[in-house]
Amino acid sequence: MKKVILLTHIEDLDGIGAAAILKRFYDQKNEYYYFYYYSYYNTFIDLICKAIIKDFHLLYITDIGFNNSFLSFFQGKHEIFKTLNYQKIKRKFKRIHYLDHHLIDERDKKFMKSILKDFHHKINNICASEIVNRYLNRKFGWKDEVSIKIAKLANEIDQNKSTTMSDRLHRVVVANQENLWNLYKITNLLSKGKFENPWIYKQHEKRLKLEEMELDRVLKNLKEFETEGYKIIVSYSEIFTTGAIIKYLYNNLKADIYLSINKNQVSIRSHTLNVRNIALKFGGGGHKYRSGFYYENVMTSQGELNPKFIREFDQIIKKYKDDL
Repeated sequence: MKKVILLTHIEDLDGIGAAAILKRFYDQKNEYYYFYYYSYYNTFIDLICKAIIKDFHLLYITDIGFNNSFLSFFQGKHEIFKTLNYQKIKRKFKRIHYLDHHLIDERDKKFMKSILKDFHHKINNICASEIVNRYLNRKFGWKDEVSIKIAKLANEIDQNKSTTMSDRLHRVVVANQENLWNLYKITNLLSKGKFENPWIYKQHEKRLKLEEMELDRVLKNLKEFETEGYKIIVSYSEIFTTGAIIKYLYNNLKADIYLSINKNQVSIRSHTLNVRNIALKFGGGGHKYRSGFYYENVMTSQGELNPKFIREFDQIIKKYKDDL
């Protein structure tokens, strides 16, 4: 059987939805074996290094974004190519489909299109699940009501216009960040169109109770600082994903910039400022008004923001204020 590998974003319904649509498509093709990795953007390089050395027919990358470390990998500058032949691995790039909706510079996009089988990229009010569904429709005439529904639900979350069903599914995805088997289960249920499965309802109920307790703690421990006249609100939680809590802050509190931290993962968001340009300076990326990055030891052992991080953040704001 031909192996199809997927690398997708782990943190929200969109990445899992993209996995479910591709699974549904390939489950109907008996000659394919479908395997997937769930990734944070900062673990992408580690995972693609594992995936690229495997024998595969096709490799899909969805909803994972793009930054300079990704570019360096595809240019052959990663340390893995000290032991692997870049020209040999590069031939495998022609089996890669990169389907994404995060911002990428035009020069980098042109390079990626030149070395991959397909680099399909849209950014205007469209989520990765919808891009995947449209791609399959365009390439293979794929017209499937379940896949259309998955893409619709994912887009509701991505555009901050959630409904009862999309919110429920998203919370269940968030609740299982550390449980890969449950993420496989969610992907499988979605791929079969089982959006209101009893197991999903039970997971959702447990999540709501946990979030209620955690939200009170998070709000009591919010931190604020100011730089260049910008008010920054910062939250920390190891239960909420950064995307989940920052959405709450964004919708309910007034600030110029919102930072949400889970361990070393940082989400950054603003109503008016191009925070992607801040994230890029920390080696991250994303969308114009909502992005993310990884920062080792961003919080001290005493639960305070690392002074080094605050200094670096302040310096970036001062230096690149005109680009925000």
